[in-house]
Amino acid sequence: MFYPVQSIRYTFHTTKKLWLDLKKRSFVGASGLLLLGIGMLSWISWEFSLLSGLLCTALAWISIIDLYDRIIPDVLLVGSFFLLFLLYPIPDLIASMMLILILILAKVSLEKIYKKSVIGWGDIKLMTICLVFIPLAVAHIFFVLCGGGAFFASLIFRKPYLPFGPFVATAFLYLMMGPF
Repeated sequence: MFYPVQSIRYTFHTTKKLWLDLKKRSFVGASGLLLLGIGMLSWISWEFSLLSGLLCTALAWISIIDLYDRIIPDVLLVGSFFLLFLLYPIPDLIASMMLILILILAKVSLEKIYKKSVIGWGDIKLMTICLVFIPLAVAHIFFVLCGGGAFFASLIFRKPYLPFGPFVATAFLYLMMGPF
């Protein structure tokens, strides 16, 4: 469900908590600053407009909040969708909807198999927004980059949970800025 007022309030309070953590020099705060710095650098290095920089910053903000609280705020997802809609044409809506349906079925199937939530709905919504704007020819690369990045990070960090949003955002930005 989408609760815009709660999502705006949650995003504001979480950002405030992140700022306090950053002052304490915690790992999440430092990695958040790094992700935000990458988003801001994209304003300079990416040859597009102010909207592209806002998109990178929004995706970095989504990643930071996912790293911190394991929640992806809906208000940032809606904002990212509107920025993407202004920046890029939708390549193939029918094929994107089929991939999104497969993604939702995979989530529900994995929950039935493992008897717990393997991937959150926020991650599914973020991947859905990204899949609408990725050309169908490179959608498989998107899934490999997301899954491969998360797999290698899980081998390195050995945590019982791993935020998936940063991997989705990074794979999406790579495909949109890359040679594809």
